[in-house]
Amino acid sequence: MLHDFFAALESAGSASKPIRILPYGDSQLEGDRITAYVRNKLQTQFGGNGPGLFSVADIVPHFSVSRELSDNWERYSVMTKKPKNQKHDRFGALSAFSRFTPILADTVALDTVVHTATITLKPERRCFGKAQAWLDCRLFYGWHRAPITLTMTVDGTETSSETIPASEQLLTREWRFDGTPKEVVITMKGVDSPDVFGISMEGRNGVAMDNIPARGAAGYEFRRSDQALLSRMYDELDVKLLILQYGGNVLPNLKSADEAAQYGRFFGAQIARFKKLVPGVSIIVIGPSDMSIKEGDAYVTRPFLEDVRDAMKTNALAQGAVFWDMYEAMGGKNSMASWVQADPPLAANDYTHFSPQGARKVGELFYSALIGDFAEYHSARQ
Repeated sequence: MLHDFFAALESAGSASKPIRILPYGDSQLEGDRITAYVRNKLQTQFGGNGPGLFSVADIVPHFSVSRELSDNWERYSVMTKKPKNQKHDRFGALSAFSRFTPILADTVALDTVVHTATITLKPERRCFGKAQAWLDCRLFYGWHRAPITLTMTVDGTETSSETIPASEQLLTREWRFDGTPKEVVITMKGVDSPDVFGISMEGRNGVAMDNIPARGAAGYEFRRSDQALLSRMYDELDVKLLILQYGGNVLPNLKSADEAAQYGRFFGAQIARFKKLVPGVSIIVIGPSDMSIKEGDAYVTRPFLEDVRDAMKTNALAQGAVFWDMYEAMGGKNSMASWVQADPPLAANDYTHFSPQGARKVGELFYSALIGDFAEYHSARQ
């Protein structure tokens, strides 16, 4: 079920553009946790650079890119209530967009004040070396009612400036560098901001791996997002592998095994949705980690966790996806307690979220499983 992805991976280092992996998930992925390790291992083995696609305005810092914004950027997410003037569901591949002017109804006239917004990006020196080295920058934006000026400044020198006419479609702008800059500044000026759907910092071949967490997410958000824009953006990104890490956020509200089965069927429908949006894409589903509640003096696995895991696995396999069992990889039933009590701790005292060390451990476990399957595929072709 991953053969198409593995075939692309084999030739990634000599390809004319990177192959793209989009990991979606909940707060376990925030700050590039788990993903950063896997990205580095894949880029080290198969080539590629950069942290991939990320939002302009976000709710947490990004571990793999330094991002400084002017104060006028605002974030609009599929996970939050829409403002009354937002009459569309165009959130894009990151399930969020950013603007530097308020959203106005189409019937409201624009004022004449020209607003200026900046995005300053630098390699993040604390992250893996492969993520620090990028050669291309791509901007995804559109739907602005008046022209904007778009300027790129590289290491203090303005290298391009252009006027972009008003648009009601997805636009992309790519800048290519001879080497990794110490700093790039993207400046936008206009009376009406475009919706900015993300920036990608990447290499020119190998692997580009993004990281798309949504706090509180369970996979429901994709049906609330404009499908035409999603399809167009996925096509622009040329996605080869989707990773869907979900399940944990439904557990606190489940009251029966039947509800767990219902969630599994829903999740299967989301996989079918992605297969329609991205024809030929490979998909890996990652089930929930162990999560504990306290019973007496002991911390035990949450009720219905295994039911959710089983339902997700059944429906993932039925839809032609691969399932990786994070719960079993951790040690199975009641294993979260041992992760919290490890030295250093591998999970937080909420018995739900991983510590940085635990996130890396999960990354190691996932990568080991993935590369093991790739090795079997590669050997069978020899």
